[in-house]
Amino acid sequence: MSLPIDHWHTDEIVCPHCGHKHEDGGDWPWSANDTCNGVECSACGKPFDMERDFSVSYTTVKTKGTQ
Repeated sequence: MSLPIDHWHTDEIVCPHCGHKHEDGGDWPWSANDTCNGVECSACGKPFDMERDFSVSYTTVKTKGTQ
């Protein structure tokens, strides 16, 4: 029995077959909708699909000289 592989909402691209972490997401052939289908894992050679997710946060500060 194999251990479950954490591949949902990770900081790196993780192969869902073998768990290999692909550290640089910039080298993948992203499409306009931020998905890649049928990419090959460089460790095990099996294909997988992936989606790139983004989150946005905001920081606000008072303008200098205002109360």
